[in-house]
Formats: sequence, structure tokens, C-alpha cells
Amino acid sequence: MLACILGRLDMVHLLAQSNADMNAKENTGHTALMAAASNGQREVVAYLLGRSDVDYKAKNVLGQTVIHRCAYYGELGMIKLISKST
Repeated sequence: MLACILGRLDMVHLLAQSNADMNAKENTGHTALMAAASNGQREVVAYLLGRSDVDYKAKNVLGQTVIHRCAYYGELGMIKLISKST
């Protein structure tokens, strides 16, 4: 999760190659995609959206999707990227 928040694409690649669960959720239900997108990490988001195993429809404990999280944080560019990719 931290690699996604910080935009460390190299570490995200390493985690994916190590078979890490790209849909794992932290205690409030946020996924790696949500973390990267709400922090404006465009390269990480593009990489995650390109993976077939990433669930872009996942919801956190409040029922919010990645689009909701981006809207909350004002990440309109991320909303456009996600909409084009899905």
C-alpha cells in the first residue's frame, strides 16, 4: 500500500512479481488502486489498471469505489484515466 501511495512503481512491480495480492485491503477497505489514485500516482494507477487481476470496482467499508475516493480528493485527472481504462 505504501509503495502505491508514494508512487514507487518499481516496488509495485516487485510486489506483483512476488505474487502479492493486488486487491488486498487495509483495515478500512482501501485497495492499492484506491491508495495510488487518491494520491495522484498516475504511473502506478496506469500500471494497476493494466493488470487483469486488479478489481477497479472494489469497495471500501463505506461502499466507496476508487472513483469516489478520487472525487473526494479532487483527483479529476485520475477519474478521467480510470474511466478511459475501464
